[in-house]
Amino acid sequence: MLKKTLLALAAGLVLLAPTIGLLAVAALMNPAGQSAGGCAEPPGSPSGDLADDAPVPDAARPWIAIATQACADLPETWVAAVMAQESSFRPDVFAMDVNGGTWGLFQINQHIWRTVYGDWDTDRNGNGIWDIREPETHAEYGARYLCDLLDDVRATRAAHPDWPSTVELTELEALVIAHNAGPGRLSTYPDIPAVTREYLDNVRERMREWATPAAPAPTRATSATPEASPPGGEVCKPDAPGSVGELPPPPAPFAGVPGGFIPDPTSSGLITRQLLHLIAETRRAFPETGWACWSPRPGTSSEHPVGRACDVTFGNQIGTFPTDVQVAEGWLMATWLQQHAAALRVEYLIWQGLIWSLARDDEGWRPYDGGGMHDPNSPTGGHYDHLHITVF
Repeated sequence: MLKKTLLALAAGLVLLAPTIGLLAVAALMNPAGQSAGGCAEPPGSPSGDLADDAPVPDAARPWIAIATQACADLPETWVAAVMAQESSFRPDVFAMDVNGGTWGLFQINQHIWRTVYGDWDTDRNGNGIWDIREPETHAEYGARYLCDLLDDVRATRAAHPDWPSTVELTELEALVIAHNAGPGRLSTYPDIPAVTREYLDNVRERMREWATPAAPAPTRATSATPEASPPGGEVCKPDAPGSVGELPPPPAPFAGVPGGFIPDPTSSGLITRQLLHLIAETRRAFPETGWACWSPRPGTSSEHPVGRACDVTFGNQIGTFPTDVQVAEGWLMATWLQQHAAALRVEYLIWQGLIWSLARDDEGWRPYDGGGMHDPNSPTGGHYDHLHITVF
């Protein structure tokens, strides 16, 4: 099948200067991707590679590589997370369903396999094993199918920019829903089957946990902590920020009673009333963002399991460093949340290797050391790939 041509839309770069004392960070814009003012340029581009210690069988790693070669738009972490969810990396697993069953690593049904390869019992190498059960063949042709499905997802998102699935999910999150429950479910999101929501939660979690520590973070600017350099490079200072954009209007303050447990619109879990209010107000101000809030996080002291925290992405994938444009959008949201921290009950924020808290507002943004739980040099551990928000 021929891949559809994708057109990349150039985004305007927006940066707002501090307007109150608590703001001490701004993003440097450089559309050409060159270093500015002697700042270190990030060496290499994000890969989404699996960490060496990710709990993936050695035998499955070549299958994952075959899939990513067949479809370059699928990062290793995504492929591994989906294979784990679908088949636990067992190439011969079969599951019966209303469509006559599914086979193999990606659990592909007979209709789809016939479209991309042949009948279920096709055995082109004559070794007596159906090719759908051959992991190398299944990985390649399954990835081709997923690549075509991703094209369909992109077309749907382009045609329906206001759908919640377009506004709230990344492309790969939408692809998970389309693969598991059918592309039609993108029109009903967030009303999706519980099994699909659990599937999506698991893929998000695995992508976050299985990502390899990647290249040093993109350069960033800070006037509050010039000693807090990004890994492998010096901190850049903004030349003249503050003249090329404006923050969204202020949010409606939270006026309810904090606490309680109500359904999380981003997962199958429960969150507090004040966090639900923050999600609604912040999504209204920044609609082109991806959100993941409640998560079990066993063995950690995270606020996610108690419904008081969200992670936000800006078009990038978890496990990969964002582009300059995405970093700038993240700082814009962080600035807005700082300015309205009291109204939205924001306790602290973590973004681009730095942390800001309401209780220590006068110190501005401080270096983030991982909190004893994360590797601060990795895309996810250092919160380079997502903005963390905790409410009180």
